[in-house]
Amino acid sequence: MTRMKKNEKPGRVGGIGARLVAVASAAAMFLAVAVSGTAIAATTESPSPTTTQTQAAQSDQKTSDANSTSTPDATKSSTPTQTETSKSGKSTTDSATSDSKVVSKDKQAAATPAPAAVAAAPQARSISGITAEAWTSNQHHEDSDVYLSGGTEGLNRVNGMAVQDLAYTKNGYTFWKASLKGSDGYQDYGDKQDTTAGNNQSNTGATVTRIRYQSESLQFLINGNWVTPNNSYDSDLQLVFYYLQDQQVGDYATFHMSDWFVGDFNASDYSTGSNSLWTSKAVIAEVVDADTNQQLAKSDTMYYYNTHAGVNNITASEQNLGEYEILYVAKYKASNQNSQRSWTSTNKSGDPLETYTVNDMKTGMETHWNKNASSPNSSSDPYHVIFTIYVHKTAQVSLVKHLDGNDTSEYQNQNFTFSAKVTLPEGSKSTLRTSYPAQGLAVGSSVSMVVDADGKTGTITGIQAKPDQPVTIKGLPNGAKVVFTETGTPGNDPSVFTTAYVNDKTNKIDGSATAYPAKGTGNEAPQTVTTTNTVSSGEGKMTVTKTFHVKNLTWQERSDLADAFQITSTDNKIPALTTRNASTVTEGGLTADDADTVTYTWNMSRLETGKVTLTEQNYQAGSKNVTTSATSATNGSAFKPSVDATITKDTQSVTFVNEYGTTPIDVKITKQWSAEIANDQKKPVKVKLNWKGTEKNASGTQGEYTLNADGKWTTTIKNLPNHTADYGDITYSVEETSVDGKTPTEAGFKVDVTGDQTKGFTVTNSPASIKLAANDFVQVKKKLAGRTWNDLPADGSFQFELKASDSAPLPKDAKGKDVSSIAISAADKDSDNLSKAKTFGDITYTSIGTYTYTLTEKQQGKIPGFSYSDAVFTVTVKVDSLTANGVVVTVAKTSGSNGEVSEDNVAIFTNAYVAVSQLPLTGGTTGRAWLVAGGVLLAMAGASYAVWRKRQMA
Repeated sequence: MTRMKKNEKPGRVGGIGARLVAVASAAAMFLAVAVSGTAIAATTESPSPTTTQTQAAQSDQKTSDANSTSTPDATKSSTPTQTETSKSGKSTTDSATSDSKVVSKDKQAAATPAPAAVAAAPQARSISGITAEAWTSNQHHEDSDVYLSGGTEGLNRVNGMAVQDLAYTKNGYTFWKASLKGSDGYQDYGDKQDTTAGNNQSNTGATVTRIRYQSESLQFLINGNWVTPNNSYDSDLQLVFYYLQDQQVGDYATFHMSDWFVGDFNASDYSTGSNSLWTSKAVIAEVVDADTNQQLAKSDTMYYYNTHAGVNNITASEQNLGEYEILYVAKYKASNQNSQRSWTSTNKSGDPLETYTVNDMKTGMETHWNKNASSPNSSSDPYHVIFTIYVHKTAQVSLVKHLDGNDTSEYQNQNFTFSAKVTLPEGSKSTLRTSYPAQGLAVGSSVSMVVDADGKTGTITGIQAKPDQPVTIKGLPNGAKVVFTETGTPGNDPSVFTTAYVNDKTNKIDGSATAYPAKGTGNEAPQTVTTTNTVSSGEGKMTVTKTFHVKNLTWQERSDLADAFQITSTDNKIPALTTRNASTVTEGGLTADDADTVTYTWNMSRLETGKVTLTEQNYQAGSKNVTTSATSATNGSAFKPSVDATITKDTQSVTFVNEYGTTPIDVKITKQWSAEIANDQKKPVKVKLNWKGTEKNASGTQGEYTLNADGKWTTTIKNLPNHTADYGDITYSVEETSVDGKTPTEAGFKVDVTGDQTKGFTVTNSPASIKLAANDFVQVKKKLAGRTWNDLPADGSFQFELKASDSAPLPKDAKGKDVSSIAISAADKDSDNLSKAKTFGDITYTSIGTYTYTLTEKQQGKIPGFSYSDAVFTVTVKVDSLTANGVVVTVAKTSGSNGEVSEDNVAIFTNAYVAVSQLPLTGGTTGRAWLVAGGVLLAMAGASYAVWRKRQMA
């Protein structure tokens, strides 16, 4: 501790040395944070087995035919395999069969992988044509076979065609999937299908989703890779288009099964003399309202041959989505069913199953069945399997576009585009679909939905409306919340129009509506949102730029991303910005196959001036995460989905950046207090989350967050990137900025931050303190005037007292006890009339501030012959910070006499010897009285001696 000299101004101490220490400490802290950051693992793609096989074939081909050449195709897709595991734990080979709901062509197309590279293959020996055979289980539809070759329309496109678009259409049957079977000499795709009884090979082969004709050969998209089968070594390939049979159940649903041959069933062909059939099977489908448990319809009985293993695949599709939708299909077992008994079912578990296999069907069905049995309770009564299709009523919402203001006539017949965010109500059994029927759309337009991973939220896109022509979205789950947002206006300049929304039932102005059934009444009547565009005459200008980092995307992922993106603004000052209303687009846009980075720009020139917040939330497109960061000239750089801006007559700029496919992280910050801190000292604190990138020396503050008891002293900042294309790897750090409005130091706390962005950060506060050494506090010296220390009585000493003002801390001795007084005696002498400096002890300060003390000499027990000092010294201790050199001590005499302050803050008390003539006359037998008496006696003795001497000499 360095002491200040008297009257010296406070200042920093340490010079160059202290600064070097501070710099070294800061560097060490930065390295610790950087090392603790999460590393970003590089991902590599390994070649597919098809590539290896075809390369081997190519090598063999060169050996056998030196004049033959092969031509590999472009890039390879990363689309996931189509083979998945269903909820019931059984393997399925196509999304259409694993989903017990409607399977439309739109849904199948949405799940189709993107075009990818053609594996290197011996093109001279590849197949140039094949017949796609139509089968239902092991029943061959010979009249419906389709020959595919280079002459087939649509196959010559680089993306080829979806197999469902190549399949034939036949009443009573629904296309299921396509499988490539057999062997090409290099790859064995699985057992071929034939008509042998019980030979259902629908679970073998490779599932094909798209087919194309390139480089004079047929190519098949299998598990996301384009495969070119070889035609050498007597290849024996079979391409099977599988179909399911249809059974309409009332006006509500159509039931589809793979192993049903009702058209060919003839009991007499398979009956014995007793007209019976062993292990024959019967199936019924019913439709039940899930909300009321009322049976709405049931099917006729569907029979199975005893040679077939049972139902291998079923699904169901809506017959009338406008009024009801399918929730799920459940399998129940029922017994003792005939025309004389009520139609009921038993053992209803209620568990939805997506795929039904032989074991499900055979359970409880091993019985001798007599089709003509007269007694319902006889041992020959059949056991039926009943599939229950659960449905519930659908709902709808409507949208009306209206124009207002000047110059509306030029936009009266043009299209305005909207999106609708759909959220299912809490506890809903429904899941959202990829498309919904819409009435009143502009001619040539259609809607689709991007469904989030949870299946409970999604966005309907492509809603194109003409002014004053209502658009109704039907088939929505009952109670779904829908929020309309305008995403496209004529001329691709959204600044021309300001937008307002109003709900005709609730009067809400946020564009929201709740879906209710078409025939609902009262509080559940269908709702309509009217959106009014007022043609703007504003003078504000703004440019918004959106950059997408979209490397290595599939065709489907690019499509999903383009449909899902939008930027909105507060008070709808700017209609939603989407890929459809951008002024300029670079590199062909998101749907360009080879674009790694895409930039969209919106140049707006007729905005209303004023403050505005633009927002693009983090979201999902398909199954991938999309993280957003927004920046403007006013609030710097942070990984936040919102940004504040001001619209003025001069062009303002706002930038958004998307990172697609990165996995965001959540950073947790927890506040802790050390054990010695009392509860009433635990005040709300604020912390900053800072970030730093490895590229371009980028850094910034993500935000400032409050931690308090109400929030259990913790907070979690979600959806933060740990890597971006612009900034590289991102590391986060935490600092505490205030405690109850004061800096931690001002509040008397020391702060320690531990942890990292992966494990979470912990901010710990403990009492901060600084110790003022006794030698740096006030010291006391005693000065004698007129006498020396040797003239003092052996037990004589001088006492001094220190008093603290306003609870200022007192010095403490070695045992930790307060010291408020000290004594100086002859044993403390430094010279004949001056003592050594005596100290009180060390003082500890736990908070910054100014502390005062009063130092005086005690007047009790005075040593005779000395006058005592009445000087009063004021000691001031100013604590600027709880760090080294943060304390300044000043000592000044404020009243009295016989005292002074030396340059090193030593208070000197002077005690003077008092002459006898100056001693007081009153007060009993004092020292002066004895002196006077002695003088009189001496005088008297002297006079007596003179008289005696005179007499002797006479």
